[in-house]
Amino acid sequence: MIGLLLLAPLVLSLSLPAWSKQAADPAGSVTGDNLAALLDQAEQAKRSDAELAVKLTSQVIDALQQHPDAELELRARFLRCDELIAGAPAKAREEVERGLQLAKQSMRDGWRAGFLSCLGNILEFEGKNTEAEQQYSDAVAIAEVAQDHHMLAHALYQRGYIRGVAGNYSGGLADLQRSHGLYEKINKPVHARTVINSIATLYNRMGDFAQARQYYERSVRLLEAENEPSDLGIALHNLGRTLENLALYDDAQKAFERALAAHLSIGYDRGVAYARRGLGSVLNARLQPEQALKELDLAMPLARSSNDNRLQAQIQLQRGIALRQLKRYREARAELDLALAAFKQIRAQHELRDTYAAMATLNAELENWRAAYEAHVSLKQIADQLATGQRDQQLALIKVQFDTRYQEQQNRALEKEKAAVEQALAQEQRANRLQVIVIVLGALVLLLLVFAIWRQWRNSRKLQAMAMTDELTGLANRRRVLATLDAMRQSHRATERQVAVLIADLDHFKLLNDSWGHLVGDKVLKRVAAAFRTVVREQDVLGRLGGEEFLLLLPSTDKTEALQVAERVRGAVAAIDLTDIDPGLKQTISLGGTSCKVGDEQIGHILARADAALYSAKEQGRNRVLWQD
Repeated sequence: MIGLLLLAPLVLSLSLPAWSKQAADPAGSVTGDNLAALLDQAEQAKRSDAELAVKLTSQVIDALQQHPDAELELRARFLRCDELIAGAPAKAREEVERGLQLAKQSMRDGWRAGFLSCLGNILEFEGKNTEAEQQYSDAVAIAEVAQDHHMLAHALYQRGYIRGVAGNYSGGLADLQRSHGLYEKINKPVHARTVINSIATLYNRMGDFAQARQYYERSVRLLEAENEPSDLGIALHNLGRTLENLALYDDAQKAFERALAAHLSIGYDRGVAYARRGLGSVLNARLQPEQALKELDLAMPLARSSNDNRLQAQIQLQRGIALRQLKRYREARAELDLALAAFKQIRAQHELRDTYAAMATLNAELENWRAAYEAHVSLKQIADQLATGQRDQQLALIKVQFDTRYQEQQNRALEKEKAAVEQALAQEQRANRLQVIVIVLGALVLLLLVFAIWRQWRNSRKLQAMAMTDELTGLANRRRVLATLDAMRQSHRATERQVAVLIADLDHFKLLNDSWGHLVGDKVLKRVAAAFRTVVREQDVLGRLGGEEFLLLLPSTDKTEALQVAERVRGAVAAIDLTDIDPGLKQTISLGGTSCKVGDEQIGHILARADAALYSAKEQGRNRVLWQD
């Protein structure tokens, strides 16, 4: 998570010999409990020793090749994704892909939400904040349906943070407050404290620096007592940023220096880079550009190694300011241009405001009045937008807080009412033993109600299956196969995996119906469906669109493979034995194919291309396969 506010467990000091010995039982065999213990240690180690955490999860994944356990593998790959984002984003994406595949087989639907959150984190590190927020929103929706509180709290935290970055403070605070409540509910105090720090950060962005300062100073005191150098460094950095915004540069410099010392003590390079950026900014404000450049030059290699685009741009901004103070105008302009481009891409409004201010000052010193004026106009536009946004968000926040307080009051009133009712019932029970009979009868009614609900649920499942199945052929019906196509289209847009689509239509089927009747036609349709099943692959999805028309969906299939499948289908239908109906009767089929494209916003676009190919096959003599790209 950008901004140094990463969710992680307590930092423990681990060594390779310790975890190696715990990998096996005394007899030397690998057990699920031992592998789970290794993952616990990996989770604990990832803040203090990322390399050790990667080794631990790698050992678990290697062991699982010989002793498969889907749930343990999901947990291991989820941890690896988080560990690899900063240093190896391509490998992190591989973990997401494998994790999403495994999640389909898992009994815990929340895993899918977890890996979508990880994908959002990767996109966020790449500066693609809009796409990242969408992944977080998808993860929130899935976790809510799955009622997975841990993954829901995780996704809400990440979405709340990125919404705050984009200026949606009320939405961000709402997400963070929900996340904090869930972490407290599932007894994750460290995670809950991290969320509190993020809430303080949003207050900071809203301009309520005094409120943010109180949160951060409280957090620092708690972390000093707990001796948590990693979390302490993060809290000190955030406190420094708040003091910097309050123009308390002496206090800000002390906070950044303490943050730097904390991160250096545990070798957390990304935290070191953030602390040095903070020192560079404070030194610039105190008109000490030479010292600022020294700190910023030390910070940049660390920022690049962590693949943190936002941090790199922040360093470039401060370098531009320092170089301008040193009258190295050409270099200053180059740094500010790089920072401006990066901040525009990630929609970082506060940093854009600061960058335009620096450019306006630079151009004014160069007496380039037009460029200075244009930078000042852009500065004023963003400053006005931020002021308006902050005012609107504060009003929205007040409404959220009012609604929350009102709901809490209602809940307290209901709890009092409930307590009064319970007391009255208790008195009545003591006064009249007949109440026991009422309770027993109530229990029986409840059991009957549960049984009735269970039967209704079972019947509804059967009805749902019937509603999604073609009664004649037993294939998926039109509704189900089109819904599957839409899901594959969305998956194609997210993963760019190829999806091929085939529409098949029996040749001259109306003539067969007219000549032998609909009962014979139904018999032929059943045999055609059976022929389809003999040639399609296990992963393919086959459905009947209606009448004599079928739809075949081929995931992870390119054009060449799809045409091979289509030819097998065409051959299988042509080989159907219909001699019991008429010795000379033969049935053929025509097929039209296409592939999902990036620009397919609706499944109608895909079906239209496949249907056009089918129409061409019919025009060119039937009993053939044609393709349209």
